[in-house]
Amino acid sequence: MIPAEFTTFGSTAPSIYKLAAMQVTTEADSAAYSGYLLKAIVSGSAATGFMYLASAIADYNLRLKPGATYTFSVWVKGSAAHVVGVRLRFVNSSGSVTEAVVGAVSVTTTLSRQSVVITAPTNLVSTCCLVLFTQNTAALGTTWFDGFMLEAQVGASAEPSAFVPGPSSRQIAAQAIAVDALDTKVTQQGAKIESEAKRTDGLYTSVGNANSAIQDETTARATADSALSTRINTAQAKANEAAAAVQSEVTARADADTALGKRVDTVQSNLGSTNASVQQISTAQTGLNNKVNASYSVRLQVVNGNQYVAAGFGVGVENNGGVLQSTFAVMADRFAVLNPSGNGFVSPFAVQNGQVFLNEAFISKATITNAVVGSTLQSAQFTNFGEPVLTVNFAWGEMIARHPTMANTYTKFDRNGIDVVVSGVRRVRMGIW
Repeated sequence: MIPAEFTTFGSTAPSIYKLAAMQVTTEADSAAYSGYLLKAIVSGSAATGFMYLASAIADYNLRLKPGATYTFSVWVKGSAAHVVGVRLRFVNSSGSVTEAVVGAVSVTTTLSRQSVVITAPTNLVSTCCLVLFTQNTAALGTTWFDGFMLEAQVGASAEPSAFVPGPSSRQIAAQAIAVDALDTKVTQQGAKIESEAKRTDGLYTSVGNANSAIQDETTARATADSALSTRINTAQAKANEAAAAVQSEVTARADADTALGKRVDTVQSNLGSTNASVQQISTAQTGLNNKVNASYSVRLQVVNGNQYVAAGFGVGVENNGGVLQSTFAVMADRFAVLNPSGNGFVSPFAVQNGQVFLNEAFISKATITNAVVGSTLQSAQFTNFGEPVLTVNFAWGEMIARHPTMANTYTKFDRNGIDVVVSGVRRVRMGIW
């Protein structure tokens, strides 16, 4: 878990935050993992020497699980026998910086591997860094280190695993953590008693600029006359500027007057200034005085730079003045009904730019205030000779009424006048010609 630059060493010491009166260098040694030991010297006026396995006082480069146990190990020797104290520096749950003593290792004048089991403080929020007091009490001397390693304790064993250098936090930081927290409480204010249980489960991973998380938050609360339960499931993934998230939120609430069930499902993705989201909301509510409603809606939106487009639909039933009414509404630039046909689709019905387009329609009765007809109208009734009894050609300004049983018999009104033809012989002609 410790970054590689603080586990093994080369000819130059890494950047380390330390006591000002302390010297930290490296020294060649054939027994060292990489050929060099980290050398920490406390000299001058007597002092308690300390150094961080971090480049700065706020370089929190470890992610530990609160309350979990870990095995800390290191190859170490000293100019004299002494004890090295092990501490963790972190921001606690109240937002304050804390430094906690978690263990100590004994140092002899011979290079040997020492280990100690440490417990991460329960008030640790997420990240921390290791602090070593090379002279655990005020004293002078030199301490050599190599092969720092921190690993999760397996079972009851305090023995460390075979040494493996950690990943470099400056090149790529890889971490994984699992959280499982349960909290229950019962409170009383006057005669009101409230009980609550809350559970949080989470999985968190990160490698460099990529990270992912799955979190489940569940809460149940009850009093003498009300009950509430909520559950929020979230899955997130991020890599550089690309991010995606899926969240489901469920709420159930009941009291003396109302009962409510609600579910919100959200899917979203982001890349720079471009993002897209889909949200579904289901709600059912009942209450006194015949208050009842149910609704379901879907909303989609896309933002691409300065362009914003939204679409969606909703269906609902509500009590309006004692009358139950249902509504189905659609929000879209273009709305179409698609019918599968062969290997594709046809759209018999569409709405676009405030206009309705129909490929073909059968209307039993229609009331039309204003109509604009671009081509022809014809009757459903045909003559014995296969022609419509009535044809109106709006483009030409012509109307023809045909006799249903007599061939070549019709009356025609057009822009030039009126023609009456019986059995192919013109009987009447009025107008211009």
